[in-house]
Amino acid sequence: MKRAMVIAVVLGMSAAAYAADAPSWARVYYDAPAAMERDVLLTGMDVASGGEGYVDVVASAGELGRLQDLGYRIEIIAENAFENILALPPDMGLYHTYAEMLTELQQRESAYPNICKLYDVGDTWENREMWEKMEPFNRVENITTPTLILCGEKDWNVPVINSEQLYMALKRLGRTTELVVYPGEFHGIRTPSYIKDKYTRYLDWFAKYVKGRGTETEE
Repeated sequence: MKRAMVIAVVLGMSAAAYAADAPSWARVYYDAPAAMERDVLLTGMDVASGGEGYVDVVASAGELGRLQDLGYRIEIIAENAFENILALPPDMGLYHTYAEMLTELQQRESAYPNICKLYDVGDTWENREMWEKMEPFNRVENITTPTLILCGEKDWNVPVINSEQLYMALKRLGRTTELVVYPGEFHGIRTPSYIKDKYTRYLDWFAKYVKGRGTETEE
């Protein structure tokens, strides 16, 4: 529960509201792969893994309800995905413990010593100097490149407040920046119209600030 309460504070919402809105781990069974890709992958949910005739997803109640309306059979693996990650079945291929994650990272470091190096920076209260050194906001004045910031409203991996703080800091410094928040989206943008909007903004931004051509619709 501590982790959920921390996230709730960061997002500026109560723990009860966080729990009520938190997505679930669910297994979606399908018959036609092509239909599954259309209906499942583009509904806004994140696909964690899959097997013969099913995919395991992280999805809100509304997203799962839309699939049920389309005739898919849904099996809830664990409600409140972020509090119950240890309840997931082993075949999902996700980390179950910190030790498992650390073991895999150590294997990567051993296999690629020239490009991988692990550092244990400890907790913020135990190693304040290192954390302050790593904090990007302490060097935000060095950002001069025009910066486009896009994020999902319900992104729990990288909460939207981080994007808002960066945007406000750049605006106060007089830098060229733009913030776009996609309503109802999580860490991955899945709604087709939002995906189109995202890539359109990418291309317009590159055309204006990298190629110097400007765009049809100026800011």
